[in-house]
Amino acid sequence: MYLALFLTLACGGRADSPAKGAPAPKEAPAKKPSPAKKGPASNGDERVVVILLDDVGLDRMEGWGLPGNVAPTPHMDALAAQGTRFTSAYTYPSCSPTRAALLTGRHTRRYGLGSALKWDKYAYELPEEEVLIPEMLAAAGFDSSVVGKWHLNTDEADNVNSHPNRQGFGYFAGVMSNVGFHRFDKVIQGKSKRVEDVYLTTDTTNDAIARAKAMKGNWFLYVAYNAIHVPNHKPPKGLHDYDLKGAPDKEMNLAMLQALDKEVGRLVATLDLSTTTVIVMGDNGTDKVNVHPPYDPARAKSTTFDGGVHVPMFVVGKRAPKPGTTSDAWVHILDVFPTIAEWAGVDLARVQRRGEPLQLDGISFDKNLKDPSLGDQRQVMVHDRFRRNGAPPYVFWELAIQTRKHKFVRNKDTGERFYALSGEQPDPDGPDLLASGKAPTKMVDRLKNELDAWEKRVAYEY
Repeated sequence: MYLALFLTLACGGRADSPAKGAPAPKEAPAKKPSPAKKGPASNGDERVVVILLDDVGLDRMEGWGLPGNVAPTPHMDALAAQGTRFTSAYTYPSCSPTRAALLTGRHTRRYGLGSALKWDKYAYELPEEEVLIPEMLAAAGFDSSVVGKWHLNTDEADNVNSHPNRQGFGYFAGVMSNVGFHRFDKVIQGKSKRVEDVYLTTDTTNDAIARAKAMKGNWFLYVAYNAIHVPNHKPPKGLHDYDLKGAPDKEMNLAMLQALDKEVGRLVATLDLSTTTVIVMGDNGTDKVNVHPPYDPARAKSTTFDGGVHVPMFVVGKRAPKPGTTSDAWVHILDVFPTIAEWAGVDLARVQRRGEPLQLDGISFDKNLKDPSLGDQRQVMVHDRFRRNGAPPYVFWELAIQTRKHKFVRNKDTGERFYALSGEQPDPDGPDLLASGKAPTKMVDRLKNELDAWEKRVAYEY
């Protein structure tokens, strides 16, 4: 049986840097951090495909019916209509932290990754001591591959091109960071080559289809698209319907999204959806340079406003037994790790990190798929951003904690803010009530205390 997991994500960083570093082994063995076992949830073969779409915010999805200028996305909209759509899905405000949280199921403050990595700025890589999804699945007999954008280390780190393999993936083909879409340096199993004859979105799709066909038995495939991240550009004509002669950058970005949607459709068409589960999820909001009215570019990607962290998500196929439904339950990118573990029948109580039980921050959303009417599994949601990456203290940081009705924000430079959440787009946050003196004191104090407790509980561990 197939299990395809489908996510939509967005990232930051430099757009034209070459990849470099020492080569990885041809088929790097996945680390096995701890024993795991298959349980009743893994009844037969399980095959997991995670697809990440870059900088596709809630305002970009045509099928969501929100105000604003959107591109046609018929393939993803059709998938959403066939499954369960999550209307309260959240991520980190930028790319690298979201990708790390997806793969580890742990808040990124624990390992010092609070902002998008800049390829040629200082040395950082996601620590190898972190247990990633492929490592968690390895002991259960899963093969794992990753294609597309990695973006979890920098040019200054050691042996940069082997990092995906050292983190448990037996195969990697893609780019290490943000690159151009028509000419780019691609790494295949640790070795870099220049590509100038294939459009990047198409190249990632080709690699994903090839790996899905190549792997046997139980497997996990992580597909990380660069689109629709800047640089804005003209995609190949066969992938979009826009007249881009003299078009502004924002129009090109819409064409990029239509091209991405078509390539996603081509990939999904190779999967048997009668035995496949597909999850689509954004990694953060739309880049401010591509935000259209009535949305506010100052409340988009790289902020803790709703427009920076509230993303589209839907699930369709085998693990979504209630087609045509909607769930309003809170879901976070952290929840992907434990959900995959449950589907694979992995006993997370036996997974260890540094010789101790693995401490996850995510919660499986499988029960919300079985019954979309179920409510939230968490009472508050925390949004975190900081820089620079690595060990504290940080030169900048911002933390936000929200309930369904209120949000409290603490910023190193600008102080505290408080919002009464309306839940209405395009600006569900509204005005700062602390600035106007209208904030409810008891609720402000409650969220302050909860955020203080969170900071003590979720601390840097290296």
